[in-house]
Amino acid sequence: MRHPTASKGDRMAEWVSRRIGSTPSIIFHSIAFALCFVAVGLRLIGLEAMLLWLTTVVSLEAIYIGLFLQNSSNRHGDRSEANARHDAATNIKAEKEIEELQQAFMRLDKMVKYLISTQTEKIDW
Repeated sequence: MRHPTASKGDRMAEWVSRRIGSTPSIIFHSIAFALCFVAVGLRLIGLEAMLLWLTTVVSLEAIYIGLFLQNSSNRHGDRSEANARHDAATNIKAEKEIEELQQAFMRLDKMVKYLISTQTEKIDW
């Protein structure tokens, strides 16, 4: 969900977070990993060099994914807290309005009972 006050970095973190674990992401990573081992099989690169390179890339990717996810989680938490505060304020306002309505109904009930008690003799049943 796009938030109008989100910075460019926050929007990028949200974009990355939504795509992690998606089908295209899984396919891309599977192909990339397979190509690394194909390159070793074709003797384009040595196994040790490929594993060092692959481990470094995967480690850096994991670090940044963690940072993006934490950023996204923090912003979602901030929005949840703001929504909870708004909901609480709405609930307090609703409670006050309900109390006022209950008091108004009690006054009306007393008036109706009074009118019935004073006018019963005058009503031709």
